Amino acid sequence: MGRNPAVLHLFGVSLLYSLSCKQNECDRCKGRDSLGSQCVTHYPQWLSGRVVGGEEACPHCWPWQAGLQFLGDHQCGGVVVSPTWILTAAHCIQTNRPLHWTVIVGDHDRTLKERVKTIVVHPDFDTLSYDSDIALIRLDVPLEYNTVVRPICLPNSTQLLSSSILCTMTGWGSTQEGIRLQQTQVPILGSEVCEKNYYFNHPGGITARMLCAEIPLFVCFQGDSGGPLVCRNEKEPFILYGIISWGVGCARPKKPGVYTRVRVFLDWIKSTIRGKYLLSSKQCVS
Repeated sequence: MGRNPAVLHLFGVSLLYSLSCKQNECDRCKGRDSLGSQCVTHYPQWLSGRVVGGEEACPHCWPWQAGLQFLGDHQCGGVVVSPTWILTAAHCIQTNRPLHWTVIVGDHDRTLKERVKTIVVHPDFDTLSYDSDIALIRLDVPLEYNTVVRPICLPNSTQLLSSSILCTMTGWGSTQEGIRLQQTQVPILGSEVCEKNYYFNHPGGITARMLCAEIPLFVCFQGDSGGPLVCRNEKEPFILYGIISWGVGCARPKKPGVYTRVRVFLDWIKSTIRGKYLLSSKQCVS
């Protein structure tokens, strides 16, 4: 697929605001409270955010996290949404030949690998504007859910995201060590403000199929596109609201990241997967 040279993907955004897990919360991260339902309900609560140089995430706190490898090299992130399907960004897919791809799931340091059977890129994906930047990857063998492999909950079609809510993005990137999952908290930014103040020159602007989140401090590294932007209220489960898509600039704190708005694509996701195994927030609330 083509690339827009004016766009620096979040395929290139460092995760520097890291969250630190307390031990009792990490115990829950390892699944002690999550096995009653397929979808995680108690994964880590908001903890103190501090600026660090790519400190790793709480191990296995994000069991829906997946990684995409192209010819053996880390390419992008992804998200487990069913036993056989991974959600990612369309621009990550350099070729839709399954044999070239491997999916990493259920591990903190990217050692568990799954073969790919089918790749489905959204038919409306625009390589210039990155509109409809979403794709589904079907695994050759269904995943077995356990304490470190779980699907993320999807939003309801009417579920709106407040601009005041804090969300989390995760990814491995290519930090110096490059093998430990990273995490960072980001505040949601209104689309109109995002376009008017930052991306007024972007082809097509910020469409209804995109959402923005501020990144307080970052540097460049590859590997985050296609990964999850998950959000939750205090008493609710984490829900997948965004897929990491693109951002302009590098090491410029005032430039927000842009994400694919998952809620808009629910019908396409369900029709592609045929709806089986998908979980909404109503099925996840404990």
